Amino acid sequence: RFLHDYASSYSQAPLPVLLGSTKTFLSMVSTCCISPAPTVCFLKEKLERKTISLLTLISNRVCSLFTVYGKDKVTFSYLASLAQKMPAASFEELFPLAEDAAEAFSQCCDSVDEDCMQKKLSEHTAKACGALSARDGRVADCCKGKNLMQNYFCILALPPAPAPKLPEPQKPTNEQLCGEEGAHQVVYLFELARRHTSVPDAFLGKLYDASEKVRGECCSAKDASACLDNKLEQMGGELPRFLEKANQLCGQYNKLDFLDFKKR
Repeated sequence: RFLHDYASSYSQAPLPVLLGSTKTFLSMVSTCCISPAPTVCFLKEKLERKTISLLTLISNRVCSLFTVYGKDKVTFSYLASLAQKMPAASFEELFPLAEDAAEAFSQCCDSVDEDCMQKKLSEHTAKACGALSARDGRVADCCKGKNLMQNYFCILALPPAPAPKLPEPQKPTNEQLCGEEGAHQVVYLFELARRHTSVPDAFLGKLYDASEKVRGECCSAKDASACLDNKLEQMGGELPRFLEKANQLCGQYNKLDFLDFKKR
């Protein structure tokens, strides 16, 4: 029954990770249940299982997202998350890390290679720590440990940082929106994310989807510029006010306990 529930709870984790985790769990149970000091035994074994437990938790989370979002949207989601944790970092610093993470997920979420996810996430964590530790003290603290899975989980769990005061981001032109496979659109959405660090991933994901839909409908239209002007005017009218309100409300929710938040 436990194994069924465990597999259901982590159903998106790669099969080799899930098998490895259940194997070490069964080994722990068989060892400690006949131990003269079972409590001490379980504590010791759980500490030794920490890496595989974290790997199972992390891979289930990222592969669930990858299954729903696909590679391009996962790249943006990861980029936006990093931007909200480290809003002082530039697009050029963070985008390669987002691409690297998405590539790791694409290679390992359906892989039958036993070591794929741990190897790729460890390599990615080393890159992230190398690139960002000097820029951000919180990341540097996360990267001090020797357990790379623990370091990655620490970075993943960092709350959003306060948004810096930055000028309004420059909107891409119609020509830029339809060129370079939407690269300018991703930069613009990145700039919105780092200016609104408390806006949740689900909302930023909706913005990404809406932008992709507009590009899909307009960039192949006979009069692409007129189509874009019309669609973007519909989208853009309420967007700044909505972003500010969502950022304010979610920022308060993150800072306050639930009862104080309700009083607001």
